Amino acid sequence: MSQNSEFFNALFEPEAGVPSAFSHPQKDQEATARFSIYRNNVVVSLKQNLADGFPLLLSLLGGEAFDALADAFVRAHPPRSPLMFAYGEALPDFLGQFPPFAELPYAVDVARLELAMRKSAHAKDVMAGTDLHLHDADAQGLQMAPCVQLVTSVWPLYDLWLFLQDRAEAPEDMSLGQSLLVYRTPDYEIELACLPPDGVAFIMALLDGKSLSAAVSMDPEKPLSQADATTLLTRLMEAGLVTAMRDVKPETKKRNK
Repeated sequence: MSQNSEFFNALFEPEAGVPSAFSHPQKDQEATARFSIYRNNVVVSLKQNLADGFPLLLSLLGGEAFDALADAFVRAHPPRSPLMFAYGEALPDFLGQFPPFAELPYAVDVARLELAMRKSAHAKDVMAGTDLHLHDADAQGLQMAPCVQLVTSVWPLYDLWLFLQDRAEAPEDMSLGQSLLVYRTPDYEIELACLPPDGVAFIMALLDGKSLSAAVSMDPEKPLSQADATTLLTRLMEAGLVTAMRDVKPETKKRNK
């Protein structure tokens, strides 16, 4: 094992000894004490980074429970990138497999929402285009701004978001699924929009590069109504989230035998 690997592993393993590069024949006890302090400071700073990055999850779980989750996560998933604002991308999946919170499955989606909000906040700036005329809905799609994020959920995620900010009472119906469009405004504020059930497939199709007509009829059992399509397109346009019209290869329609 290289000295770098030994040092890195020792940082996140409480029972690991002092890395050989830090040992000293006459000062082993001092080296152990100093390295333990350093190791503790690293873990504490990473846990604080998670608390800062997931304030809604912290509010939902409470300080003690979140600290236990963060401690386990930091040791299982030490940072691999110097971009610390991105640290924690694996937290939702880790949380979903963390036994102590098995009875709070909606906590996973709260963490997913916070990641989406963070990605939207740090997304690249792209100016909306000026020529956004639609000529052929079968052959044109929408180029969306990088800040646009979609978070699907079987839980009342929007209501949970409001509740965790003390802006509303706790959701009464936990079986009410709410999927959200997350984006950044020109003033660098993060906005959330609750999507109608038939709007999820529409936004997902646009993000996947489908044509506008294909996106509208993406869900054959629940095609997007004209009113909902107009509302969603108006919101996208007014928020400057459509940066360009792009050419899309028309969908090949299957013939009935």
